[in-house]
Formats: sequence, structure tokens, C-alpha cells
Amino acid sequence: MKKRLSRFAHFYRLDGSLVVYNALKLGVVILSPELEPIIKALSTPKLGQEILLSDDLCSKLEKLEIIVPEDYDENLAREPFVRVLDDLPIGVLYLVLTDNCNLRCKYCFETDGCSTSQKNTMTPIVAKIGLDLFARSLGCKACGDVHHSGENAQIVFYGGEPTLNPKTLIYALQYIEELKEKGGLPAETAVNINTNGTLITKRLARILAQYNVLVAVSLDGTEKQHDKMRVFPKDISSYGRVLKGVRLLKEAGARLSVSITVGPHNVDKLPEALLSVVDATGVTDVGFNLLMEGGVLDLAPDYPQKAADALIECFRIARERGIYEDRMMRKVNAFCDGALYLNDCAGCGQQIVVTPKGQVGVCQGYLGRPNHFLEPTVSFDPRTHPLWCEWRRRSPLNMSQCFGCEALGICGGGCPRDAHLKKGSIWELDDRFCMHAKTTLRFLLEEVVRVTNSNKI
Repeated sequence: MKKRLSRFAHFYRLDGSLVVYNALKLGVVILSPELEPIIKALSTPKLGQEILLSDDLCSKLEKLEIIVPEDYDENLAREPFVRVLDDLPIGVLYLVLTDNCNLRCKYCFETDGCSTSQKNTMTPIVAKIGLDLFARSLGCKACGDVHHSGENAQIVFYGGEPTLNPKTLIYALQYIEELKEKGGLPAETAVNINTNGTLITKRLARILAQYNVLVAVSLDGTEKQHDKMRVFPKDISSYGRVLKGVRLLKEAGARLSVSITVGPHNVDKLPEALLSVVDATGVTDVGFNLLMEGGVLDLAPDYPQKAADALIECFRIARERGIYEDRMMRKVNAFCDGALYLNDCAGCGQQIVVTPKGQVGVCQGYLGRPNHFLEPTVSFDPRTHPLWCEWRRRSPLNMSQCFGCEALGICGGGCPRDAHLKKGSIWELDDRFCMHAKTTLRFLLEEVVRVTNSNKI
């Protein structure tokens, strides 16, 4: 049977080797560079041309579907994963405890929602309604060999600054435990809070530790880097207050991680920012966030590439120091496990966001834009609502402009909200993450070649 090169096959020349990679199967074959014209000839075979490959090599290339039968319909290879998208479960709840914030971060994408004129605060009643809705919405079907964001139930307290509303926070933590005891929520449901850390008290730190909450504190690097963006009104420094909050959390035994936003204030010296944060807090769990559309900053055209390169350098440092870095590890795990990374965020139809007023939406990034939230009816079900269903299908596996991309299988598609705000549709590309995904893939393939060549020696 005649064979041809798969449309998902891509070639790299790395460290004297020819690397052939299947972007859908995440399979890698390292060959001698002399074989490149022979393999590539399979993509455009000439009439009467016979291309000879060894049985062993041919078997490997067929197994990874780098070469396929001439009449093979490659859409069939995507179909199992596309079907999975429709079955992805609701797994995450965001409770926005307030849209107010005590800081005035200069890159905030929720500027409207966090303005002092709003001051919407979630009541315990609204929190209970949101938690009950989440409990009803939980459900999971077998999802096959894929990575996605909704595998385990997770509740996130969000803002604004959620610690401005300790009353509802504490009530919700107590009610979550009650639901767990009654079987309304899985016993292993994870609880997180995203906070700027400046309002942490001894009492609140003890409560967060008591309920095993993972506290993600925002800290952007050195004091100078941090205070370029994350400040109180009138540009007053917040760095010292953040570190005080971190100290109280550690003394209470709370679980702690740090979130670093990558922007013009630290992208050129991101490794320095990472090391400063780790040394100042002692954390072993760090996450990087790229700037989102809707903020007040105009980013330079080279920001996506700078950020992508900086994230890789920070990953090298984190790996050496035993630090888990979430942004890169999403793609690393998919690549190493050979499991497609379908979407980069639970916002792709796998979460419920409840605003302080009790409205619900798919994405916390739309806070401050009320037309993106709706009033839930008694019969509201995010598993079947058209908006959630559309967002659930939003994946590179469903976007024709992504089919020829080498990073198809590890990308996740970036942020649909950013694509929507910048280009008018969630089905457009998020260009920042295109750069991040492609740069990360090349790094991973370079690592494969490096380790392979080292083992040969």
C-alpha cells in the first residue's frame, strides 16, 4: 500500500539530528539528517517514484502516524478527541467575593470591575447558591488519554481582592466542609484563593490553614520590580505588606504558592524575579501569568517572544531547584505523557464563575463587563447551556487555522477571552500563546535530542 507523509508531521534540524514530530500523536523520531530528503519526498511523491525505507524505520513512522496510507482521512484521527470536548465536565467554581480591591495594579485587566465606585460584595446567601449550583453541576465521563483542566473539583475564591470580604469567605469554607460531609461535593475537592496578600491577618491565616486552602499570593519579583506595577493608591509600595502576609501564612502552616505576572516591569529579568520570589517566600510552587487584553498597558510587539523565552529560562531554574512551575508544566506533562492538551483553561466550558451579585458566566476575565454574565434560572445547567457548550468546544483540535501548527497537541489554544476582546471571536487565535506554545515545543524537542545524544555518549 502506498504511503504518504502525515499532515501532522513536522521537521526540525536540532544539534546535528533530523527530528520528525507528529503534532497530533506527540510522537518523536530522531533520524540521521541524510534521510531528510527521502522522508520529505513522501509529502509530494512523483509519478513512478519509489521511496525505500528500512522495515524497522517504516514501522516506527507508521506507528506514530508520521507516514500514513495514501487514502487515509486524517480528520478521523482528530474525531475521538473532538468528541471528548463535548463530554468535558464542569470541574471548577470561581466565587468572586468582591469586585473591589485595595491595590491599584497598573496592568489590571479588571480595572472597571475593581473600581472603588463598584464595591459589590458577595453575601453568604449568594455564596451558598453558587456552591449548591456547583455541586449539582459536577459530573464526569471517561475522557480518555487527554489532559484538561476539569479533572478534579476545584473551588477558587477570587476578586477584586477576596480577603476584603472575610465574612463570606469564612462562611463559604464552612459550607464547603458541610457539603463534603453530606456527599454534595467530592471529599478531595480542592480549595484555592487568589490574593494580593496585603490583608492577611493571623486569624485569617489560621483559618485558611485550618481548611487546607491553597493560598496563591501575587508577587512579581524583587521589591523594585513588584512596586512598578502592584501598588496601593498614590503609588504607595505594597511589597512589604505582601511579605508580611506571606510570613503570617507560613507561621500558620497554610499551603502557599506564588503567582508572578509577566509584564514590561520584569520580562527582561524574569529569572531574577523568580529567584527573588523563591528566596523571599521559600515556596516550591510558582505560576506565571501573561498579561491579558483589556489592561491599560500597551505591550511592545516583541512581548510574546520575550515572555516565551523568559518562561523557558525560568523553567530551567525551577527544575534545578525542585520548584513546580505551572505554566510550563502544563505543556511539559502533555508532551512527556503523549496526551493531547485540549485547552489551556477551565474557562473553556468547564467552570462556573459567580459574581458578587449572583450572576454566572464562563470566564472570570470578563469581570467588569456585565453583559457577559447572566441571571441563572432554576433550571440553569452549565453542562447543557449553549454558551458553555460553545466554549467547551473551543480547542485547537476544533480550529482549522491550527491544524497545520507544530504545537497543535500541546498548545491548549491560549485564552479565548483574549482572542474575543482582541479579534472579535473566541475562535480566533490568541497570538501570545501561539508564540509560547511553539517556543516551548522547540525547547522540549531540543531536550529530547540532548538527552538522546548524551545517552549515546
